Amino acid sequence: MGTADNASRQLKASAESVGVNCTNTLTNGSKYRALVYDDKGKLVVQKVYTVGKNIPDDGEDLQLNGGSTYKFIVYSYNTSEVPAAVNATDATTNVSGNKDLLYFTKNITVSGGATNDLDIVFKHKYSKVNISINSNDIGPISKIQASFTPHYVSNRINLLTGAIEYDKTAVNLPIDNLSGDYVTIRY
Repeated sequence: MGTADNASRQLKASAESVGVNCTNTLTNGSKYRALVYDDKGKLVVQKVYTVGKNIPDDGEDLQLNGGSTYKFIVYSYNTSEVPAAVNATDATTNVSGNKDLLYFTKNITVSGGATNDLDIVFKHKYSKVNISINSNDIGPISKIQASFTPHYVSNRINLLTGAIEYDKTAVNLPIDNLSGDYVTIRY
């Protein structure tokens, strides 16, 4: 056995599994991406998960060093669409203002030989607007024209901080589905 084989075994022996299970009420089959940064801010690994499964989509458990502190960032669109990946040097990614962007972050020190749960509780980064019109007093309605403005579509999120950089050009968002649309209301 060569030196590289021994180093690889030592790393595996010191690594601990971390469970990244989402317990929110997301739809089964929804995808979410987990990013793991070390205590120096370096991206260690990113994995995609599917709600309803107990392992990452690539089938390989997340392996981290016991006793080390990591920053976990998890984000989802609450659909089967895989959230965009990030590269090692840029923690920002494009995100449409027309999606239900869910975000979570937590710093934890991984315990060796123990279960390490993240207890993910997503926060909505955009507002969801539900419109309900009661026409009981006036009778049937044949046509409704409405829109939200300003609405920002082409946004970026800094995943390390959760800060959104909104598109510079606002548009009108027509309301043609009264069951609810996602709008990027700046507050």
